Amino acid sequence: MCMRKVTAALALAFLLALPCGGATLSLYSGGGLYYRDEVLRFDSRSMEASLSTGLLRLGSIDEDLVDLALSGQQAPWLGRLASDELDISGAALVLDEAAVFLLSSPRPLLGLSLKPGRFALSLAYGGRTSWEEGLMKEHTSRHGPAAFAMALGWLGEHLLARGRFSWVDEVGMMFQLSLGAAWQGLGLVWTRGGEADLAVLDEAVEDEYVVFLDTAPFSFTLSRTLHDKAVRPGTYRVKEGRVSVRLALGRLRLSSSMTSSFSAKGVWEDEVSFLLGYRGIMLGWDSVDGFSISLGRDGIRFHWEDGVYALSARFDGRMGHVRVRLESDGSAEAVLTLYL
Repeated sequence: MCMRKVTAALALAFLLALPCGGATLSLYSGGGLYYRDEVLRFDSRSMEASLSTGLLRLGSIDEDLVDLALSGQQAPWLGRLASDELDISGAALVLDEAAVFLLSSPRPLLGLSLKPGRFALSLAYGGRTSWEEGLMKEHTSRHGPAAFAMALGWLGEHLLARGRFSWVDEVGMMFQLSLGAAWQGLGLVWTRGGEADLAVLDEAVEDEYVVFLDTAPFSFTLSRTLHDKAVRPGTYRVKEGRVSVRLALGRLRLSSSMTSSFSAKGVWEDEVSFLLGYRGIMLGWDSVDGFSISLGRDGIRFHWEDGVYALSARFDGRMGHVRVRLESDGSAEAVLTLYL
């Protein structure tokens, strides 16, 4: 704990000594700080830091070109259900539509991505890592063997075609194909095949289709996904279906979603949610936490869910703002944010 405080103090002194036009600094009542400007970002609570200047990206990398090399679940259109959000760290050199990167997390990786216009090419190699024996997955997804992946495709305004070749040590070759079309907000994306799990995703897609419609004020998404095969005898292939609907009319917002999954338990499990919002009032219900209500106006908000309520407030000034949150269990937090 002492070492963390010393590191945070040194980092603060270093950051404040730098030119920081357009920077923000947040101080937390429970201890810790968060600093961000156009070049640097530092969070003492998670001890994560990143640097982005010119062609160089270091630390936590938020870069679509890197994601393109790690996962086959990529599509250029709104309404497409996104795959697991990738949390990556390392170093990257980015120039317009090209990137070379060396990652330390989620696993040691070396890669290259090119995206001139609608065309996309990516290469990635991950070295051998320790096995995750507890996972009930194919050994292609346990992140132990060395793996290589190459993807080639066209991510157009109306058409998507992408092929992905993977080679996994001790397993062999795999292929994955994605095809899609979109027009006037209506689209379909279909994916079939296996891939090396370089991004250490929770689940790898083996067969999936997604149908979506995104035209104001209405949006609709329907998907059916078959994940990778089970490893042990007597288990089942994981199936999952999702449907979501959203309607926005002025300040009125209605939304509903349902997820139904069939897993190794051998039974279907459903999760359903509904939300009604008007101005600062939101009423919701879901099958996990039950009923919820949220009321807010002029920076003050009250939220109640599953028997727990919280009161939060935000006060803005020229030099920054203060956020305070109180919960019924007695916990409290205050955050002071300064515009530097």
